[in-house]
Formats: sequence, C-alpha cells, structure tokens
Amino acid sequence: MSPDPELSPETEKELVAADRDRAREELGQAVEELTHKLDVPARTSEKVQEAKENAAAAAVGAKDKVADSAQLATERVAETAAVAKERTQDVAAKAKESTAAATAKVAEATPEPVARGGRQAADLIRANPVPVAIGVVSGVVLWQVLRKRGRR
Repeated sequence: MSPDPELSPETEKELVAADRDRAREELGQAVEELTHKLDVPARTSEKVQEAKENAAAAAVGAKDKVADSAQLATERVAETAAVAKERTQDVAAKAKESTAAATAKVAEATPEPVARGGRQAADLIRANPVPVAIGVVSGVVLWQVLRKRGRR
C-alpha cells in the first residue's frame, strides 16, 4: 500500500491492520479448503456417507412404489373377482331357468305310465341302494366282456 499524504498515520495504521486481518482470514479459508481437499480419507468417508444416504432414499422410494403397485394390484384383483362372481351368478341363474324349463317340457311330454314306472324305479333304488349298485356294476362288467368278445 502506498502512503496517502491526506491520511493521518493512525488512520493509515488502522487501514493496514484491517487489510492484514482480511488477508489473514482469506488465507485461513484457503488453507482450510486445501486441507480438506488433501484429506482423502475424510472426503472418501463423506462420499460413502452421501452414497449411503442416496441408497437409503432410493430404497424408501422403491418400497413406496412397490407398496403402491401391490395396492393397485389388490384392488384390480378384487374388482375382477367381483365381476367374475357376478357373471357366475348370472350364468347359474340362466342355467337354473333353462333346467327348470327343460324339466317342465320333459314332464309334459312324458306319458303317465312311463312317469309312474320312473317313480317306482326311483323308489326301489332309494329302498335298496346296495343291491341296485351291485346289479349296475355287474351289468357294466358283462357288457364290457361281451363287447370285447365281439371284437375278436
């Protein structure tokens, strides 16, 4: 700094001291920055910590996304199940109506003697289920044997 003839020596000393203090502060900051840059283990630790924090944040984001997707899938499955149940009930009702109509037509078309004979056969089967089952199985076996003999 060049001496200024208009400044008093005390003012000039104060300016020089202020300039010196500012220069010391700037020099201290520069030294601190250089020390930090040269401290590789500390910087590595900072980077590792930063990477951990980023990974944790990403994991939380992924977890939230998976939870949202699972919730959406659950809702869709519930909706699909409700629609399927409704359709199944509709088909069952239509089948019941068709069966009732077919049964009524058959009952109308069946002559009374045939219907009476069917009722008697049903009563006989209900009264004697084991002998009837043995007779049916025997008949099927006999039919199979005769059928195989006819092929030879």
